[in-house]
Amino acid sequence: TAQQQVQLGLKSIWVTKTKESANSLLSSSDWYVTRKAEASTAIPSDISTYRTNVRTASKTIEDKINGCADLNAFKMVK
Repeated sequence: TAQQQVQLGLKSIWVTKTKESANSLLSSSDWYVTRKAEASTAIPSDISTYRTNVRTASKTIEDKINGCADLNAFKMVK
């Protein structure tokens, strides 16, 4: 039997990289979220704001990547 290979496109690769980058930025403050869930201890507002900003920036970049119609548009994503 032949194995089917799936090759990800440029958009998929860069959306994944963007998500990985956001995850890396959020990982150091994940413990605040765990503490909130387990002990109902409030997340400091600066941490909450930072986490929201990271997620928002990541989503903006992902949307720009997914909205590209061609390679030239992709090259312009910042």
